[in-house]
Amino acid sequence: MHRHRLTDKDVTTHWGIRTTTAARTPTDLAHTLDPASLTRAVNDAPRQPQINTIVAGYDVDAYWPAHRLVAELDGEAFHENFEAGLRVVRVTWDRLTTQPKREAARFRRLLV
Repeated sequence: MHRHRLTDKDVTTHWGIRTTTAARTPTDLAHTLDPASLTRAVNDAPRQPQINTIVAGYDVDAYWPAHRLVAELDGEAFHENFEAGLRVVRVTWDRLTTQPKREAARFRRLLV
C-alpha cells in the first residue's frame, strides 16, 4: 500500500499491468527489506529493460538505456538498419531455448 501519491514517472505498464517502475519499487520496499536484499534490489533495478519501445524512431524488443543496449528477438530488420550508436544484440529463438544459461551470461557481461 502506497502512502505517497504516485506520479507518472513512478508507474509503468508491464504486459498490460500497471506497476511501479524498477526505480520506484526499491524505494517502496526499503522499510521491509534487510540491507542485503535492498542493496540487491537497487543494483538490479537498472538492468530492467524497456520492452517493445521506440528508440530513435524504431520499434525495438528490449532496450537498456543506461547501457545503450538493444536486444532484437529473432529479427534482423532493425539490426541491419539501426544507426543511432547503440549496441544491438540479436537473440534467436534457438539460442534462447537451447542455450539459456549462455544467453543469460552474455547479457550479464553486456550489462556491466
